[in-house]
Amino acid sequence: MQRKLTGLAVLLAVTLPTLALAGDPPREFNSRLPKPMPLDPESGRLKWTDRPDLMILSRLAADHAVETGGDGEIHCVLGKNRRPADCVIIRETPEGRFGAYLIAMAKRYQAASVDSKGVSPVGRKVTLAFRLANTKETARLKYGED
Repeated sequence: MQRKLTGLAVLLAVTLPTLALAGDPPREFNSRLPKPMPLDPESGRLKWTDRPDLMILSRLAADHAVETGGDGEIHCVLGKNRRPADCVIIRETPEGRFGAYLIAMAKRYQAASVDSKGVSPVGRKVTLAFRLANTKETARLKYGED
């Protein structure tokens, strides 16, 4: 069982996240963790001091029943604690589940106290776009049926 969990963690690291800005064409899956991006292109770059790891993303996917994959985008405002809050689902597939997964993921991020221009990020609007691979099918192909 330990071998399967380790293999699944490696598999998730390779196939999980894709970060895409609104309007960009879909990208191939890669090993980068998604991160919220400022909606205002004139604002300074945000540095994230706290963010989820792949194990948390995997657990959230199971909790929200999206292990079969999905795609979505949310817009949030950084609250006084510099964490995304007041999130609005812009698009989600599958409907009714993936947006909640993105919101739960977004709450795991925290911005640094200042951005690259030395300005507080509180009140900044950010977007988080993410595509999740079918982790169940990929694991079945790699390890076979139980």
